[in-house]
Amino acid sequence: MSTEQNKAVLGRWLEGFNKGNADLQVALADEIYTTDFIGHGFGPSLDDVKQFVRMVLTNAPGNGVTVDDLIAEGDKVVARFTVRGKDPSTGQPAHFLVISIGRFTSGKIAEVWQLMMSGESPW
Repeated sequence: MSTEQNKAVLGRWLEGFNKGNADLQVALADEIYTTDFIGHGFGPSLDDVKQFVRMVLTNAPGNGVTVDDLIAEGDKVVARFTVRGKDPSTGQPAHFLVISIGRFTSGKIAEVWQLMMSGESPW
């Protein structure tokens, strides 16, 4: 697959969160992740990805993702994106800044390294 096709797959995944439908997003995970997916940062397996999707879309409705950058080279795509919504425990607005690096195999996401930080200033 081309770098542009891989970028489209990762972009489709991220934008799927804006639909707010956990069942659709879990079905999409089955379509675009390899069965032997390895995750670094939010869970090591595809099942962990699905649990994360259900948790986010069920417990924090109204969350949205804005893709800020998608950069591809070789078999990797780097995404920088912002997640906005409400903290389910407080109801207060919250946002997180995320950088994710996905490694692709045959047009599917095989491995992801992810860093997330609060959008609030640490200073």
